[in-house]
This record gives sequence, C-alpha cells and structure tokens, in this order.
Amino acid sequence: MPTVSFSLPSHRLRKLAENEIFFGQETILAGVSFELIRLFFIWMGIFLVTLKQFLEKLLDEDQAVEPSSLSQLSGLSPSDIGLVSTIWEKYGTNRRVDLLTSMVGMAEEDVELNFTTVLKLALRDDASDVRRTAILGLWECEERSLLSILIDLIQKDPSEEVRVAVALGLRKFVDLAESNKLLPNDSNRLRECLMNVINSPTESLNVQRRAIEALSPFSDGFIKELIQWAYQHENPEMRESAVYAMGYNADPDWIPIITREFSNSNPAMRYEAVCASGRMGQEIVIPQLVALLKDDDLQVRLSTITALGSIGGPSAKRVLDNCLNLEDESVVDAAQAALEVTEAYEDPLSFEYKV
Repeated sequence: MPTVSFSLPSHRLRKLAENEIFFGQETILAGVSFELIRLFFIWMGIFLVTLKQFLEKLLDEDQAVEPSSLSQLSGLSPSDIGLVSTIWEKYGTNRRVDLLTSMVGMAEEDVELNFTTVLKLALRDDASDVRRTAILGLWECEERSLLSILIDLIQKDPSEEVRVAVALGLRKFVDLAESNKLLPNDSNRLRECLMNVINSPTESLNVQRRAIEALSPFSDGFIKELIQWAYQHENPEMRESAVYAMGYNADPDWIPIITREFSNSNPAMRYEAVCASGRMGQEIVIPQLVALLKDDDLQVRLSTITALGSIGGPSAKRVLDNCLNLEDESVVDAAQAALEVTEAYEDPLSFEYKV
C-alpha cells in the first residue's frame, strides 16, 4: 500500500474525532479520540504531518509556502497556540508578514477558516510590520478582548503606522457602540481613548485624523462639531479625513459640503467626497456625481461608479447601464460590479448562478 504524506488542518481532525467518519455507506469510526484517528490514518498508509512538524518546516525560508497548507493554522486550540508561539519568533520578519498576509487572503475566500488566534498572537510581535499586518487582518473580529488590546496598542505602541492601523480598526467597535451592541462601559472607554488621542499634544496628526475617522459613526452633536473642526483645519489631509468622516456620520446636513468638494482641485479630496456621497446614499447627489464620470483621475471615476451602485435607484442604474458601453475596461468592470450591488440591495433574495 503506498504511503501518502499530507497535512490535515487540526480543526478538521477534531471534527472527525467528534463526529462519525463515513467511507461510502459504512461507518468506520465514531466518536473516537484525536490520537486514534491519527493512528487510523497511519494504518491506512497515510502519514499525518503534526503541527510541530509543519511549523518547523516553515523555518526553511528558501522554500515557498503553499498557501493552502496554512489551513493547518486555522481554529487552533490554546495548547496549539502555545506551540506556535515558541516557533513563531524564530521566523524572519518577512516570513511572518507573508504568512499572515496569506492567512488573511485565505480567510476571505473560505469562511470556514479562522486564523484569529494566530493574528492575535502576532499583535505582540516585536516587529511593527507584523503587528500592523495582524491588526489589518483582524478587521472582521469583534471580540471584546480585541477591543482591550487595541486600546492598549493605540496608547502605547511606539510605531506610528501601527497606531494608525489601530485607529482604523477601532471604527468597527464605534459602529457597534452606536448600535448599542457594546457594553456602556466599553463604549465609554473606547470614546475616551480616541478623544485622548485627538487631544494629545505629542500624537502625530496622521494618527489623530484617523481617530476622528474612527469616531465618525457616533451621531451626537459633539462628534459633529469635531468633524466640522477637522474640516476647517489648515492641513489638507485632516480636511480629507473630515469629509471621510462625514460619510460615515451620515448626517444629511453634510451633503452641501460633500458636493462642494466634488470640484476641489485636489483629486484626493474629490475621491473622499465621492466615497462619502456613496455612504450617505442620497439620490439627490446623482446629477453632480454624473459629471465626475469624466474626471481626469481614474480613481475618482471608479469611485464615482461605486458610489452610484451604493446609492442605487432607477437614476443610478440608468447611468451605470450607460457606463457599460464605454471603452475603458476598468470602468466597464466597475459599472458591472456596481449594478450587481444595486440589484442585490433591491432584491436580496435573488440569486444569479454563473457557470
């Protein structure tokens, strides 16, 4: 019998241990231990690579990593992560960043994969690039424990890039707080933390403007005053953040400012204004958005199409249908994607099967 060597994800092995294993119509094993399953596979001529062996194999940085093999690191137990932590620090910085980047990409394609435990481990990494990558990779994680970690990082991490990433990552928790899905105490300390960042005399403007963006979903008058203050700031990047924040704050009173910025000479500001208009979802801005389909900047044109898809409605759909006849392939692709978004909003129960 030939011997086959492969790495089976630990979380899938546990599923085998917890459930019946079927080969055809015959039940071979049921409710047996993890170790018995491993021995069973060996008996079948299949050698299972242990987690330790897999991790040690990654130490050879001259050898490329097959992304699919990283599923071994999905759904790790506390004992597993202890093993990972002892070997993780032996990898080079670039290796650690590449591994995290691959895991994040895999998780986006397969919802069954969960690398949260490894990503949270990487938040304690000595290398700022690794910490930053881990923070960005945790963009969907809403665990209360992560909130505490991020609050600590934005206050103490020596890297500005990491603190910027933390500020961006905290906005999802502000969304939860505004929707009353956070405990009042957590909501208060989140808000206090971000306000301390904004008011700090030693914090960089780049981190402060991201903190304003993070606070923007709060709908109270104080936050609106803060956004208005940022819009009147002398720094152009702070003003761009203010317009970004207007979109997430979603107060219709911001619409005149947002549409005025459609004609700003700075393409970065036009881009932020267009994106903000899409988040606002007000059809009243569609006629002014249409003019930006001829903007000199490609990113502004593409973001305009995306905004039209987010706003939706008959007028937006007519404009997007016309975009399908343009020669620019990137514009046509964006218009097709925007139309799919619009149709999904209009009929969320409809499905289109593509062969």
